[in-house]
Amino acid sequence: MDAAIDGIDFVTAARLFGVLWLAAGMYMTFIALRRWRIDPAAAIIAPLLLPAFPRVLHAVTTVNPDTAAIVIGASAIWLAARVFVDDDADWRVAAALAGVAGMTKTIGAIPFIALGALLTYRVVRGWRRAHPRGKDVALVGAMAAAILVPYALWQAWQGGRGDPNWQNPLVGLNTRDVLGLPGSEWLETAFSGLNLVSDYYLQEPLDVALMVSWTRLLNLLLIGAVFAVIVACAKEPARRSLGWMLLAGAVLYPTIVQAQAYLNTAVPQYFLQVTGRYGLALIPGAVACIVIAAQKAGYRRLVYLLSLAGLVVLGIVIVNGWRVI
Repeated sequence: MDAAIDGIDFVTAARLFGVLWLAAGMYMTFIALRRWRIDPAAAIIAPLLLPAFPRVLHAVTTVNPDTAAIVIGASAIWLAARVFVDDDADWRVAAALAGVAGMTKTIGAIPFIALGALLTYRVVRGWRRAHPRGKDVALVGAMAAAILVPYALWQAWQGGRGDPNWQNPLVGLNTRDVLGLPGSEWLETAFSGLNLVSDYYLQEPLDVALMVSWTRLLNLLLIGAVFAVIVACAKEPARRSLGWMLLAGAVLYPTIVQAQAYLNTAVPQYFLQVTGRYGLALIPGAVACIVIAAQKAGYRRLVYLLSLAGLVVLGIVIVNGWRVI
């Protein structure tokens, strides 16, 4: 692009490619929603909510691995539908999707880890009721191996190649030494993952009062939608599992981040605040929960109103940022 278009440098070109990543994530979210038996109109409109999440907006306009998180999260929701709705998920497909997610960014595989946790629970429950599910065991094993094996190989190959005296400059900025029992510090952030919307970062010209108010409203609706799916879909175990999957992911990713901080430093440390970017891949699942909860309650038009409101807020914020710059 630098050679073909005058005035486009490498960084700008790389940021522009974020538009393609966002488009791919929106399309994959549509495919996933249709697999969950969402009607075509809602499945087309709902992905328009994605860029109205500030975390998504930031990720797709910067150059970092988070850009792929929306495609990854949507593929996990699609796989969950193949597991719970169709009951025809192939372990090879599951391994491929989870492996790509883990190799892109290990924490980006959190939706697949949450799906594996649900399947593990189903396996244990099946064994207790004398109904073993070998297919679930294969799925869990395939996803676990696809995530852990590349991570272990990379650590073994890359771990001893750096400067042994190098110190991570980020240690101490958002982390503190563990003074008491690890659990006491971890509990402070155990449920911070539910703030998927309101915990975000945006460049200064975009982070205005309108965006702050919008994220607070959207976060409230998101939390309500997750629990609404769990409660209202009690007689629809397939759809109910989506709510449990998102709730499990929201609890798991702060725990994983805290465990990594505790184990990867000479003096055990913990995160003061686990930022929402670590749960970015859960956002397509959040959108799916909002759609299912709205349809279950008979408020299908709410999805259209939310999507329209999100685009209006996004337009105003971007225009204001452009004017300030």
